[in-house]
Amino acid sequence: MIRVVLAQPRGFCAGVERAIEIVERALKKYGPPIYVRHEIVHNRHVVEDLRTRGAVFVDELDEIPPGSITVFSAHGVAKRVEEAAAERGLPVIDATCPLVAKVHNEGRRYARQDREIVRWTRVPAGYGEADARAYLRQRYDAAFAGLTAPFAVVHAHGHQLLGSISLMRFSWEHARGEVGYWLAAAGRGEGHATRAVGLICAWGFSALGLERIDLMAATGNPASQRVAQRAGFTRDAVLRSYMRGTFERQDMVLFGLLKGELPD
Repeated sequence: MIRVVLAQPRGFCAGVERAIEIVERALKKYGPPIYVRHEIVHNRHVVEDLRTRGAVFVDELDEIPPGSITVFSAHGVAKRVEEAAAERGLPVIDATCPLVAKVHNEGRRYARQDREIVRWTRVPAGYGEADARAYLRQRYDAAFAGLTAPFAVVHAHGHQLLGSISLMRFSWEHARGEVGYWLAAAGRGEGHATRAVGLICAWGFSALGLERIDLMAATGNPASQRVAQRAGFTRDAVLRSYMRGTFERQDMVLFGLLKGELPD
């Protein structure tokens, strides 16, 4: 028997509600059809309702007749898509969530200015807006599919974006997952990473039923290794030439945290 707990309150976030309203207003103002690049939100009932009212959802711009009203979904689009729409003369209504746009901008700024992020993560050198938009859409889709649980790391006062942290690479059969994160230079050295790792792991154990959480840190990245140790992880092994980094292949230290091992 499965017990389902329904959260209250529940519903769409403000960005999704805004995107749906934009499509509804466009249909009312311009009449059908209104073309929407990708589904406006990941909700079958909403998409089908809008489709019956005249919204046409497409994967690529070349499916849209010239001169047709075009809406970009809440997830945002790459700069090249905006340029392609302009070249085709498509009147565009941008329904990108303002918070998503903010993260695009912050992510680009951090990636351009912080060599450490490029060095120790899979963020490419020369990271641009197209990379940021593609990354966020990928994360959104993965979260929707239950493949990852991403969170922003923000300052408790002022809500400044400091970084990102996720539980990912789940093995539900073995009740295991992995935590990964990045932190901007402004947020380092103040315990934010250790606290974020502790919080997300506690949530993973209690809410997701995980029994073990892994953390990988490059052998040349002692700062991340210290974060793992302060968060209660045990150093289990060194995996030689485990992953391809931005500049070279990297040996990785595997840390593990078991349920019940979180520091008080």
